Amino acid sequence: MSEISRRLLLRTTGIALASVPAMGQTHHHAEVAAPEAQPSGARFLQPSEFATLEMLCDVIIPADEHSPAAREAGAAEYIDLFAGNNVQIANIFRGGLAWLNARSISVFGEPFTVISLERKVGLVEEIADLEQADPDLKAGRIFFDWARRMTMDAFYTSKVGIQDLGYMGNKAMSSYEVPSAALEQALHRFNHR
Repeated sequence: MSEISRRLLLRTTGIALASVPAMGQTHHHAEVAAPEAQPSGARFLQPSEFATLEMLCDVIIPADEHSPAAREAGAAEYIDLFAGNNVQIANIFRGGLAWLNARSISVFGEPFTVISLERKVGLVEEIADLEQADPDLKAGRIFFDWARRMTMDAFYTSKVGIQDLGYMGNKAMSSYEVPSAALEQALHRFNHR
């Protein structure tokens, strides 16, 4: 959903339905509890899961001299939105974030959010290559493949990511010339069939 989250819509609908008396019952006024506070940007993931995801996104796309890290592009919020609306993605990320924290604790004695950046990068590097990673780390490899792809999708479709690419938008052209490299490659393919 756009501006209204699914959770907020369900919560509001639930409060409205709870206030309507059932048939044959009298209406009693009751205090309605305030909605549970969510961490900044998180709508589906638990606060600890969301914090781990934010740090993982920043390991995948760190800040550099041209653009900010993935966190500032809203990558974790993007993934959280998908996880909140798709059971398969929710299972992949909930299980994957738990796996990442368990791996961090087994290797370093601390969760992923607490270890140094150098150690975070080390954990990610051991699961980054689907072909070369240790077979015992298969669950982590599959999760990281999803995390990397979705972080990149989020970053490069955000305002800061588009600026990082230098995309100037569609512009009118009075004429178009095929780049010479493309012509050479096409001719080479044609002549070597």
